[in-house]
Amino acid sequence: MKNPFASGEGSETERTLPFRAKIALPGQDETVEPLTQATAPLAAPLAAPGAPASPPARDPLLDEPLGTLPFGTVLTGLPPLGDETTEPPSFAGAARHVAERLEPGAIVGTGFVVGERIGGDPYGERWSASHPEHGACYLLVLGEGLPDEVRQRLLIRSVLLQSYAPSPLLERPLDLDGLPRPWIAFPWRSVPTMSALLRQAPLEPRRVAELGLELARGLELIGERKRTHGDPHPDHVEVPPSGPPRWTGWARMAVVDEQGVRYAYRGGPALGDATYVPPELLGGMRPHPKAAVYALGGMLYQLLTGNPPYSGATPGEILQQAKTYEIPPPSAEEPKDMPGRLEALSRRMLAKDAHLRPTARELVVQFEAILAGRSLTQRREASPWPWLLAGVALLALIGLGLWFAFA
Repeated sequence: MKNPFASGEGSETERTLPFRAKIALPGQDETVEPLTQATAPLAAPLAAPGAPASPPARDPLLDEPLGTLPFGTVLTGLPPLGDETTEPPSFAGAARHVAERLEPGAIVGTGFVVGERIGGDPYGERWSASHPEHGACYLLVLGEGLPDEVRQRLLIRSVLLQSYAPSPLLERPLDLDGLPRPWIAFPWRSVPTMSALLRQAPLEPRRVAELGLELARGLELIGERKRTHGDPHPDHVEVPPSGPPRWTGWARMAVVDEQGVRYAYRGGPALGDATYVPPELLGGMRPHPKAAVYALGGMLYQLLTGNPPYSGATPGEILQQAKTYEIPPPSAEEPKDMPGRLEALSRRMLAKDAHLRPTARELVVQFEAILAGRSLTQRREASPWPWLLAGVALLALIGLGLWFAFA
């Protein structure tokens, strides 16, 4: 089936969205309002499952001039986009496939051959697929019952992810499209997650420091692009036997209710407990960069000690501990051994006051110092060369002044 939008042709239902890339949602024939116009408070109460979703909160991740594309434009085959890009990308000459139905054997996108349905997902279905360049992969096919604003958020964030330079520390979608149903393609990887690694804790301290350094670098990359991980959780960290760990799932945006239960979105399916969610996110407040630092701190604390920072029989008990129980603070004197330094750092990452937690950049510096056996409070020995050069320059100026005085 020929895609009329690949060649720039439109239709009677062609519309625009005020984003750099927009979503083709089947059945819609009117302009979709931008998500950034919503002004609901960040800490609005979380709707009960099945209840009508409240207006989406203002999303700072999308508050930037992104241009427009025709409604129905396919979203894959995007050229690399920088954060300063304002012009919409051109799809001229893009060879794309749009099947009439998503079924085994259908070809979609830039050559993804659809396989079998392999399971469900809080956001829809997972289908196996193959691609001549990417090999084995899977399609996350967004559910028809998913609220339109949730589908838009997922696809827009994935478009932004596609524009980033590839990094082994961050998951990056292979392709995405809105036809015949909204879908996102990801590489197929059979890699253990941090959840599996936590069950093996405690680990050797150097391994914990190496994991912390790479994951902090991943958070730094996200922050450099003015983004934040929407659901930093052990299930969203891949830890391969060799190579660096990888943050996944960060195009999503989970919310937490006051009972400590994570939801995929307001009114959506539950995702489990919120052991690694900071207390300030209770009641549906959106994640922020220091929330990811808190989550990473909880994971590292458990990897190092063998126990989660807080525990309880129910998610509510866990979050009650997180709100009231104080992990013993690190001593004023900097620990000398690596386990002590790592534990002290993880405690600072778990601070109840988000302003007291280190930034991702500070974490990178501190993990590098720990691995190098260097103290952050110890001043490095100053090099004599700057003083020698300054002395030579001063003597030259004095000599030049004397020459002019007696010439």
